[in-house]
Formats: sequence, C-alpha cells, structure tokens
Amino acid sequence: MNENPSISSLKKNGKSILIDWSDGEQSKFNFLWLRDNCPSEVHPTARERTFNLLNVSENIHPKAFAINDKGQLEIEWSEGSHISYYDTKWLRHNCYTMKSKKKYNSPYFLADIEREIFKNENVPTRTEVMENLIPYIQEQTSKGVQLNHIMRHTVGLFHGQNGSKTWKQYLSKNMCIRDADLQKVNHIMDQVRKNNPVSLER
Repeated sequence: MNENPSISSLKKNGKSILIDWSDGEQSKFNFLWLRDNCPSEVHPTARERTFNLLNVSENIHPKAFAINDKGQLEIEWSEGSHISYYDTKWLRHNCYTMKSKKKYNSPYFLADIEREIFKNENVPTRTEVMENLIPYIQEQTSKGVQLNHIMRHTVGLFHGQNGSKTWKQYLSKNMCIRDADLQKVNHIMDQVRKNNPVSLER
C-alpha cells in the first residue's frame, strides 16, 4: 500500500474539485470549503483562521487549478486575488469524503470529523456522551421504549480504546437484551468513572 499517494488527476464537478489519487482513492472537495480552509491563512501560533469567509461569495470558484512542481494542488481563486497551495498529506488527512466511506465501527467517528475537519474543540468525550445520554434514556424508557433499542447503538462507542472489550461484553450480556434496565446503565457508568474510565478514553 502506498503511504504517500500522489495526485493523478483533477477535474471540476459542480461546485467541487474531484481528485483521483495514485492509490485508486478519490476525494471530493467543495470550493467554498477549500477556500475557507486554505493552509496559508491559519495563524502560525494561535492556529486560528485569519480568513473571513464573509469576504467572499458562495459562488467563489477556481479561476485556475493545477498540480504544481511540488505535487501540490494549486488554486487561483475567482475572488480576492488569492492563490492557495494544498499539500497532498493535508488533503488526504482532511478528506471528509474518504472519512465518510470508512467502515463504520463507532458512532464516535462523527466527533472525530467535528474535531479534525471543522476544527471544533468543544467535542464531548465518549464518557460525556454516555452521561448526556442517560436523561434521554430515562425519558424514553418511561414512555415504554425498551432500553436495548437505545443501548445497541453504543456498543461501538469505545471502539479502538483500551478497555473497549470490557464495555462491549458488558453491554452485550446486560443491556442489549429485552429485559435490560436503567440500573445496569448506572452500574457500567459507575465502573467507567471509577476506573477513569477502564482506560477507555484516549
């Protein structure tokens, strides 16, 4: 497997650029998203964007684009007299279309997208997700919804974390069954908090 794929071809597709990679993958980047995330307009120390998206219209598009001598995606924009340069590693790391095609293992991948793509640092931890879920569980079970119908969606929440096997086993044996009750949710959450949290958070 090529760990450093290069760009094979580029083409416009509606309001996006399609990138074909040397390893057979394909990425799709919206014009406005690319302009908003131009790597050259991020403060070097504060790591905050210095570009104001309100300074351009939603119709902004590449006036010209190509693969330059460094193998970068180079875009001359239709507004603002600006040229952006995107390294291949940056494009691959921030490719939201490829991330969305990955095999589903955990609902927490949406939090990863929030953090990595949209730069949202106010993302709850996995433990906080479960703690915030408890009031919803209480409300729904009081209406007659079976707990296992809710908890089965959390089996993969700690996927890839130390201790995730313990989490999955407990849920499979105690909460993904018809007679599961909220007391068992409270028990596993107590264990998570006590062991901080069974080494489940990275």
